[in-house]
This record gives sequence, C-alpha cells and structure tokens, in this order.
Amino acid sequence: MFKDWGGYNPEREELIFLDTETSGLSGGTGTVVFLVGLGYFSGDEFILEQHLMRDFEEEPDQLQAVCSRLEEKRAVVSFNGKSFDLPLLENRFVLNRLSFPAPEYHLDLLHPCRSLWKHLPSCSLKALERQLLNFSRRGDIEGSEVPELYFSYLREKDISLLEPVLHHNRLDIISLVALAVHLERTAGMVDYDRLSPQELYNLGRILERENRRQASIECLEKSYQQARRKSRVDRKLLVKIEKNLSWQYKRVESWQAAAAIWQQMIKKKRGELFARIELAKFLEHQQSDFAEALKQARAARSWLLENRHWRDCWRQELKEVDHRIDRLEGKGC
Repeated sequence: MFKDWGGYNPEREELIFLDTETSGLSGGTGTVVFLVGLGYFSGDEFILEQHLMRDFEEEPDQLQAVCSRLEEKRAVVSFNGKSFDLPLLENRFVLNRLSFPAPEYHLDLLHPCRSLWKHLPSCSLKALERQLLNFSRRGDIEGSEVPELYFSYLREKDISLLEPVLHHNRLDIISLVALAVHLERTAGMVDYDRLSPQELYNLGRILERENRRQASIECLEKSYQQARRKSRVDRKLLVKIEKNLSWQYKRVESWQAAAAIWQQMIKKKRGELFARIELAKFLEHQQSDFAEALKQARAARSWLLENRHWRDCWRQELKEVDHRIDRLEGKGC
C-alpha cells in the first residue's frame, strides 16, 4: 500500500517493531540509547524484548544484542524512527566501531498516519491511540520525563527508578503493533462504509500519489457520496472532494462525470470560481461550445470581482480569466 515498502508485502514473522528510550530528546553524539524495545512474532506468540544499558560500559554488549535481533528480520516498524530512533542508533553503532544492521525495509508509521489522518488534532502516538484505537494509557509517564529518570537511576543505582520507563517503552511497542494493524486494515479496506468521508478523501489522495488511479476514484466517489448524505455538510471538505474527484475524472477522460460535479458546485455555490473556469475549459475544448464557454468565463469574472476583497491573488486570477475571455471573443462568440 505505502511506498515505504517498495512493493514488498511482508509476512508478520519478518517484522520487528522498534522503539528507543534515550538520555536526551534532541539527538546528537552526547545522547545515548539506554533502552531499545523490540517486538516480534514467533508462531502464535508476540515476544517483547527490552535491551537495557545499566551503565555506559554495557553499551557495546547492548548494541551487539540488538544487532543480532535486527539481523534476523527484514523489516523494521517504528514511529518517527526515520528521523529519530534509527539515526541515533546508527550513531551509537559508529561510535562503538560496530557495523549498523540497516533494515532492508523500514515502515515509519508516522508518515502514512499523517497522510491518512492529517485532519485529526494531533498525530502523536498517544493521540492516535485515543482517537483511533480508543485506548487511553493509565499510569504512564511523558516521554520528556525519561532522560531525568535515567540520570536519577545512574546516580542512585536503584533499578526501580526505571520501572516507569520500562512500562512506557512496553506500551509504545504494543501501540506500534496495534496501530500497524489498524493502518493496514484501513488502507486495504474494501468495505469503505466503515471509513469517514475525511478518511476516504485522505486515502484517495494517497492512492492518487501512488498512481493507483481507479482505486483513488472509487475512494473519492465513496467519500463524495457519504459527505453529501450527511445532515450537516462540511463545505470545505466537499469542495476538496469535488475538486480532486473532478480532476481524476479529467485524467481518465470521464468528461461528463467531471462536468456534472462542476455544475453541482455552481448550483450549490461551492468553489464557484474553480467550477466555472473548469466548465468553461470543458465547453471550449471538449464540446466546442464557445458561446456557453464564454458565458461561464464571464460569470467567473463577475464572481471574482465581487469576492476580490478576501482573495489574495485576485489580480492574477482576473488576468487569467480575462485572457480566456479575450480568446473566446476572438473566436467570434
């Protein structure tokens, strides 16, 4: 589904879920990865391992143990691992003169989640747990508390001080698994009725970027149907759906379907400037109906002048509309 896999469809036994806890949140050579959480499937069991560096002298042994496990798997699953966890781990391997076991495939869940659920207030791991998985953590600490707890442990050598960190890391790994399953089910869902209009729209855009045009059109069509059936219409969402669906129709030369959307937009006074210009293009180039095309272009000009006070680029838009009108008038309309 997502480009991160490069077309690779893994078996679950080939996956390893990774989350780290570090001595700092900004990265850099002074930041150590004192805890590496790893989760993987073995038959019907899910095994969660935590590789803890109890003191700095244990770092080479910790990294060797992590390396052995990573080399057994083909694909790493993380959350923001591409920007944080893996670069930091690789840095620690280099500083310890060890060869970093770069994964063959890496799915960073943050990026597809941001694409699919970007309409949500937050796409942090905890926020996605609450909003998508209906799960709220109890007794957990904030990630920002982790470094100080580790330094307190180093000073006092009381392993109980790290129990909240270990618990936090375990929850992160479990959440990674649940979120990956939810993401895969959503992205591969055939029963689109279970998705909201916004989710369907976002999924349609993802499919569009992957050049899966027919699947994208089906998603956008379902999104459009659901959005129009709602008692309280989200006009902004409807305009986005109508624009993108009509563009998709244009690409596959479904001109009548596209024109029907533009006519509906004009009728409902949604995205009227866009709809009238697109309809004028269709009438001119596909129908050779220059008189009607000119009518739509002039209507677009009138709308633009009436609404220019809240449009930053209205002068450039007016210039383009006037150019279209001049061309159509030159055809003897």
